[in-house]
Amino acid sequence: MDVAKQFSSYLKQENKTENTVQGYTSGIRQYIKWFEGSYDRKLTKLYRQNILEYISYLKNVKMLNAKTINHKISSLAKFNEFLIQKGSQQDQVILKTDMIKVQTGYASPTQIVELDVKKFLQSVLEDNNKRNYAIATLLAYTGVRISEALSIKMNDFNLQTGECI
Repeated sequence: MDVAKQFSSYLKQENKTENTVQGYTSGIRQYIKWFEGSYDRKLTKLYRQNILEYISYLKNVKMLNAKTINHKISSLAKFNEFLIQKGSQQDQVILKTDMIKVQTGYASPTQIVELDVKKFLQSVLEDNNKRNYAIATLLAYTGVRISEALSIKMNDFNLQTGECI
């Protein structure tokens, strides 16, 4: 019996729901496929460095969102526990800090039309306040937070290149 099937049986013995068993087993099969494809060898135990590389692969190559990556990390953590209990491994290589923080949306995002942004910036410009216009333009086009914009000092600008450092 392959290790993924053994893991599935282990989860069932722990009275995990069928959805959990399928999700975790699928996550482990994907990890095993990635590992064997990357290293051309059979998976025998988990190594911390491999886990970090896999998380990087999920983020940067597969471009998965944080919740999906966290689910895969949870699968690996349970698999790590299984390998320890089975005697194939002695150390826990997946840490709680491996989970990616997911920012919850406090406000619903809205769609802002470019014309509205331009009209707003024009009204700020017509008030003849260069400072306010610079701040509004910075906020509108860079994505910095208000607190970040307000903490910018004059020496943060390179006036010759027109860049904010």
